[in-house]
Amino acid sequence: MSVSIILPVFDLGPDRAWSVDFVLKHIKRAGFDEVIIVEQIGQDGSCLTESQLRGTTHLKVCVDSSCIHKSLLINRGVMYANTDFIWMNDIDIYAPFSQAICLLNSEMEAAKPFSCFYRFTRDLSDRFVEDGFVDVQGENLIVVHQFAAGAFVIRKDVFLELRGMNEVFVGWGCEDCEFRARVEKLCKVEVFRNLKGIHLHHERIPETETRDIYERCLEEIDDDVEAYVRGMNSSIPCWGTPPQRFLVV
Repeated sequence: MSVSIILPVFDLGPDRAWSVDFVLKHIKRAGFDEVIIVEQIGQDGSCLTESQLRGTTHLKVCVDSSCIHKSLLINRGVMYANTDFIWMNDIDIYAPFSQAICLLNSEMEAAKPFSCFYRFTRDLSDRFVEDGFVDVQGENLIVVHQFAAGAFVIRKDVFLELRGMNEVFVGWGCEDCEFRARVEKLCKVEVFRNLKGIHLHHERIPETETRDIYERCLEEIDDDVEAYVRGMNSSIPCWGTPPQRFLVV
């Protein structure tokens, strides 16, 4: 059983670049069969260094935009990957990668690789990156529990049946939530409840205005998920005959 990790990247800036080395170091040690960085390239070229890219596959997607096209980047990475499972991971999310890989098995369709993640402050992030651990007792932290928030694992064949991420979502916003709605409706999701993740600090990125689009997508998913997936905006080809999972919803 093989696993690729896909890291969508765009314009890290000085506020986020400081944590990339730390996350990549742990990813490269974790035992993934492929580490695929899918970077959105604009007029300024790559924002990654040679040392960061060493030991990875670097896919460049040319998009002249000031917003990340995260859904497109993930879809491109999955189409390139040649493994049984796909692990999508935001570049600012640290997870117990090796432990989670060991919990995967061929019967799983999708998995949340940790039960929740803690949103660290800048001070906690600095301490964690420097020391490799931090005591969170007594800290007033935001805890995020949703599937697909920051990281998710899914069998590649299942991802392709769902036609991947909906590329109508541009920027940061509701792309994970829309994907979660389809996965939870059509798949069985495992949760690795004993594992926790960490969201390393960066300045808040303004959310793009996608809430109205998301609400319409939810209505269409509830009304006819097969028609929705068939017609949604995705670079992943559509099937001719719907997969069996669509016939039993």
